[in-house]
Formats: sequence, structure tokens, C-alpha cells
Amino acid sequence: MAGETIKHFDFAIASDMRMGALENTFRVKRMRDSLLKNLRFSCKSHETHGENWKSRRMSRNERSYRFWCAENRLFLNPHNDISSEEWVCRDTIMLSGIVEKIDTDRDYLAFRPPAIIRYYCQMIQEFISARWLLWSGIHEDKRHYSDKHVSLVNSYDYGLFNIRIEKIKNAYRMAYSIFDKISFFLYKYLSIEMNEKKVTFKNVWRHKKGKMNTAIFEPLNYAFMALYRLSQDVSESDASKVALPDSQLFYTVRNQIEHKFLQISDSFSQGIDYIESLPDKAEYIYASDFADKTIRLLKSVRAAIMYLKLGVTYRENILTTDSETYGLMMLAEHNR
Repeated sequence: MAGETIKHFDFAIASDMRMGALENTFRVKRMRDSLLKNLRFSCKSHETHGENWKSRRMSRNERSYRFWCAENRLFLNPHNDISSEEWVCRDTIMLSGIVEKIDTDRDYLAFRPPAIIRYYCQMIQEFISARWLLWSGIHEDKRHYSDKHVSLVNSYDYGLFNIRIEKIKNAYRMAYSIFDKISFFLYKYLSIEMNEKKVTFKNVWRHKKGKMNTAIFEPLNYAFMALYRLSQDVSESDASKVALPDSQLFYTVRNQIEHKFLQISDSFSQGIDYIESLPDKAEYIYASDFADKTIRLLKSVRAAIMYLKLGVTYRENILTTDSETYGLMMLAEHNR
């Protein structure tokens, strides 16, 4: 995993070392490389992907969509960080196994996987749905029949009102909501003691009195630490404490869309600095800027999902070392 996705890993490791938690830098490097190797092996080989793609027939729209995703590094596939070729155009990140306590009296024929498995699958589906909505909103150029025979007033602010814009807005909403779903996943998976109604991506990391909940990161789990650093990108007001400062606008834009109003203005008005001249410019954004911010948000959500998978796999692998008490439950793969 290279480029943007790894920044929170390096930021978490550097911060931890500054606090004096680890003195042996070589040990840190080995741990980091081990985590990334685990993520790469969780995906199928790219040779298999290539063979499948060569035998497939795709419509022009599907090919355009998949290549756009690959170019923007939006597939849930670590190979997409280093390549945008056809063989990486698949979402391959999944939870491969969960460790369960061995119970000889349990009826394993009637067994159902833990709830976190369906939580994870739902997050994956919501991410790829948001990704398609964004692509559709950006690239569809035909007027949709739902936009016909609709009476609107000209507000003289270059506003865009159509289903394409609403698709991008909904892509933004869906993508942002995955952050809180990840925090709920951690709440259930790690049995975190806190009020369920107060579980958010910002505060799941701390106890009631504001102290860090160090149990989340034990045994030393740099994937979860990277996820915490990403949560700071979204919520921290001090830019010097985050890995990607431009992520701080995610919440502001989401709040405008969800609870107030955000006017999407035609990008051609950007040449005359129209929005900059308005007293309430916080309620406006150019269409091209909004699309770029949504892509940027999806990249951060993608990184969060990959960190979550890494953290869970690393923790489950450690639990399997107690072979007499725990057993690894392999999960059936469901390809579409």
C-alpha cells in the first residue's frame, strides 16, 4: 500500500516514537511491513484478475467507470495504489477469518458468523455505491427524465439543480456516514465500554473523562493507530496535528449538505470569482470543486476501510497463537 493511504501509518508510527513508546526503529519497520504484507496477501493474485477481465465483455459505460475508479485510486484493492491497469479494477479487500473461543458444546451446524461480518459487508457495499453515484453524477451528460417538466425560479447565482448534482451530494453523504459506521464496528468488535448513542468516529477513541482508550491499540496495533490519526484529519482543528490537513473541510461541507443548504454553482462562474464576492459564500461551492472534494473524501474512506481490515486481521492473527483456547473461523467468499 503506497502513496496517500500509507501516510496515516507513518504518522502514527512517528508520533508513537516521539512519545518514547518504542526505541527500536527496526522493530517498528518490521511491524509496518508485516501489516502491509498481510493486506497484500488478503487479495487474489493479479494474474487471476487479468484472466477474468480478458474473458469479460463490458459495456462502454462500465469500462469508463472502472478505469475512472482505477485512475482515482478508488478500488478497495491495495494493488490500485501502485497501478491503474485493468487487472486492479476489482474490490478485493475482505475479512478472511475471525477467531472464536472454542466451545465443545456449541452446535456449529446452526452457527452464524458474528455481526461484524455483515457490518463490514454493508460498509463495502455503501462505499462502492457512493463511488458509482459520484461517477454517474460527474460523467452523465444527458438530461434525465426526472428533471423534465419541473418549475423552478431563477435565483441568478449560477445554481445547478438536477439529478446529477443530487447524485454527487448523496455520494458525499453516504461516504461520510461510513466513518461513524467504522466507529460502531470498533465499538462492537472490541466491546468498548461507552454509551452506544455517543459512539462517533471522533469520540470512540476516548473514555468519558477524555483520556485515550489505550485498549483499542493493544496489542500494539499500528493499523488502528493509523485509523485514529485519520479520524483526527476529519475532526481535529489544529492542522499541525494531522497527516492530511485538507481533510478538515469534510465535516464542514457535510454539515452544510445535511443540516443547512449548499448551493452548487456552475463552474464557468469560477472565472469571474462569483462566490468569492458573496457575503454568505460558505453556502456556495463550484461544481468542479465539489466533485474534487467528494473524490478526496472517498479516498479517505477507502483508506479507513483498509486500515480497519488491517487492524482486525492483525489482532485476529495474534489471538490464534493461543491455539488451545481459540480457533480460526474461515469465512466463505461471495463473489459477484
